Amino acid sequence: MTFYIESLNFSSLSDLFSRLLKYENRSRISCYYIDSSKPGKILSVILEKIFGLIFKKMSFRLIDIKDEKNELIRIRIARKDLFDFGERIFKGHAYNKLFDASWNKDSLIPFMKKGLLAASISSDSNSVSRMLFIIHVINWHMKKIKIKSSIFIINHRPWINEYRDVAEGYGVTLDVPKKSISIFNFFKLSLNQIIKNNLRLLILFRNLQNHGLVRKNKKIKTDRCFLYLEGRGDINFKNNGHHSDFFWALNSEFDIKNIIYKNFPGEETNLDANGVKYLTERVKYSKSNFLVPIINNMRDFNNESEAIKHQFILYKSIREYWRCLFKTNNIKIYSTWYIYDNDHIAKSEAIKDVGGVSMVQQIAFDGYKTFECSTYADIAFKYSKWVCDNEKGLDSKVNYQIITGYPKDYAAPLLKDEAEKIRAELKRNGAQKIVFIIDENSGYDERWHTGHSLQKENYSFMIEKMLLTPWLGLIFKPKYAKTLRQRIGEDAWGLLEEAKKTGRCHIYLESGRMSTNAPPLLGGLSADLCIHGHMGNAALECSLNNIPTLIIDREGRPHHKFRELSDDKVVFYNWPDTVDAAIEYLKDPLKNKDFGNWSHFVDQFDPFRDGKAAYRIGTFKKWILDGYQEKKDKKTIIDDAVNRYAEIWGRDKIIAR
Repeated sequence: MTFYIESLNFSSLSDLFSRLLKYENRSRISCYYIDSSKPGKILSVILEKIFGLIFKKMSFRLIDIKDEKNELIRIRIARKDLFDFGERIFKGHAYNKLFDASWNKDSLIPFMKKGLLAASISSDSNSVSRMLFIIHVINWHMKKIKIKSSIFIINHRPWINEYRDVAEGYGVTLDVPKKSISIFNFFKLSLNQIIKNNLRLLILFRNLQNHGLVRKNKKIKTDRCFLYLEGRGDINFKNNGHHSDFFWALNSEFDIKNIIYKNFPGEETNLDANGVKYLTERVKYSKSNFLVPIINNMRDFNNESEAIKHQFILYKSIREYWRCLFKTNNIKIYSTWYIYDNDHIAKSEAIKDVGGVSMVQQIAFDGYKTFECSTYADIAFKYSKWVCDNEKGLDSKVNYQIITGYPKDYAAPLLKDEAEKIRAELKRNGAQKIVFIIDENSGYDERWHTGHSLQKENYSFMIEKMLLTPWLGLIFKPKYAKTLRQRIGEDAWGLLEEAKKTGRCHIYLESGRMSTNAPPLLGGLSADLCIHGHMGNAALECSLNNIPTLIIDREGRPHHKFRELSDDKVVFYNWPDTVDAAIEYLKDPLKNKDFGNWSHFVDQFDPFRDGKAAYRIGTFKKWILDGYQEKKDKKTIIDDAVNRYAEIWGRDKIIAR
């Protein structure tokens, strides 16, 4: 018999011990584990001596776990499996026994569903995605060691019966030990719930956390209405084409003095210098009318009811706190880009509670429908109708989808001179043809992320070729430059340093809070060819500007929209083939005009192609805020803005729910 153990700890090993007592021939028992606590490791050594076992830690990489169609399981989970598992939960026995009609209130159910399902493999060890992935890892390992059945001892979590149904399809029997309770964790969780469930206490705690005991900052004058902006930390007030959270204001008549920005410590000076407000005011309590809904039959489904209760309390705390914050600061527009968890859903309800408008800005391209992209907002700014159609079937509620085109399409003329300087510098040092290479960020644990090895390849293959090719120049734009050296390792970093010494290699390293400051287009405009080592937004940005662009699908995304492009002309699957094809193309670009050519393809992602998307976004936001300054009601304000947009840009550019 083969046992797999999610985590070596007292509970799992006690369960294993009781099972081992039933076996006479223990020499044929194999035990593999995923993770281990320190006490668990000590206990496993004792069991090894008693029963003559060997506990082996499973060795696997996320990048190797693919299905029969060569789709990366991590991708498939987000694209398909979470939808299927959600159906199992929400049509299942436990959920329906717990359900109460009081849940049918505003966005409570969408918030709960996304909270239960959306956490990623890498960020949450208790997430649905992590457990579904581990089941696939075990299936992969069983094939490797040629067995057809096994027992998997897992940690306590909700929806065990639903997981059992999935696991049984792969010959895996789930076993759940008796639940052990940590007194420390119990009190910590209880205290957390008490604070979140009491609005006065929550506001007091947050005010102390954010502002201390003594007021240090100046008060925001609330004689006018504000837009609250959640950005990515790109605090750039120069309209120079570089990343900026304020790009839509810089390219329209929206007054940035009407923005309250979600800042991090250390960013205040730059905001002050440019007249942008940030949260300095202590939040004032205002009475809450929200009651946490009833959960039926809680004792019968303890794990499931606790998970749902946690989501309800979280929903209440976010919605009520932010309602008070919006009211305190006279905020009438809540604008965000981050839709990948359920936080924006509760905040959208909070702004609605004060009569305001919620807005979501698309900044990334998803080439297939994914669970985490479900959205709840009054307004969503989208690239194109294709994007809107792709997201049909998500558990979303958006009153108006506004088609704007690609939001950074204004940038090319602003970046041209800077790009030419970089190109001229590389050419002065002997580069006749230049390749721009785009990477992605990476995680340190390759079990739960595609890892650093893919990013090392994004540098090493082309640099090695460049060092042997005196006419070749390279430009790199890391996704996140601050950690690049640690992530690609000293060997690849050494190659990069050697390449820079030739004078034919440039790398953009200046970074903001979340990403490198330079946009992908800046590197693209300097180059003869762009290569994106993945399949993302950066490749689209370059191709929209008619720059020959290649993509490499090493992960395995057969359902991605970009896979419709031609193999060996645009789409490649490894770096060696890509390098060889790129070199041949650069020797004589006129010989293969289809190489890297997206011209027949990209209009479906930007129906305008006029450089005015940012203007459209900023103008729409201005119309909404102007309506509040004129003290109109929300419905009239939105109707007026939608109609004005339709009259100027076309009725087909508005998709109403």
